[in-house]
Amino acid sequence: METGLKEKVIMHALWPERRHQYNSTPLKHLLFYASVFDLLEEGIVHVENKRIKCSNLETGDPVLDDVVSVLLPYSGKKLSRMAYQLVPKKSTAIYRKQKEFMAGHNLLEKENISILMWKVGNSYRVRNYDILKPDIKKLERVLVYGRKPDRETLLFAVLAREGKLFKNIFRNYEFRKNAERNYKILKNSNLIAGDHAISSLIKSYKQSLNVQYVSGTTSTT
Repeated sequence: METGLKEKVIMHALWPERRHQYNSTPLKHLLFYASVFDLLEEGIVHVENKRIKCSNLETGDPVLDDVVSVLLPYSGKKLSRMAYQLVPKKSTAIYRKQKEFMAGHNLLEKENISILMWKVGNSYRVRNYDILKPDIKKLERVLVYGRKPDRETLLFAVLAREGKLFKNIFRNYEFRKNAERNYKILKNSNLIAGDHAISSLIKSYKQSLNVQYVSGTTSTT
């Protein structure tokens, strides 16, 4: 199975500490925006004048198709509407479906959580660490050593940093320190600051999280 940005953020978030397992709200929102980035790259989603536009097209991916279906009523509306209304309501269902989808393709292993013989939920873990190594190497070249990114690595770097995944990805403190420094440079460059779609979606992601934090709403897997 070819992994897109939405698969990458899930696997890197769950490996190795599974730190999002008990408060999964940030990861749910990150996954939704990773899906939007995937649709952006497929030409199905566009961002113009801080408004999101979505075409009614099938992708062949059941999770992305679900994201398209929930975005369509918001097509032409401001991104703030999506952040404040759509994402808090729909991200949980998208997140659950994505984990099941990945488990069905052997990217994640599903484990039952039971208390006194009663099933109370599910836990997921990455099946094979080796599948994460190519992304880590690409991010190291860009964020640790300051090389110019390709488009996919750029978008993943944005999602990883804004989703606070650097601790999971870079196990070395010096690597994390360099990555933070180089990301700030990258964020202020034309590659991000000069790209209306990327910069607008970053702002929208942060707005969606603020809704949860203000309301005091958190979720568990």
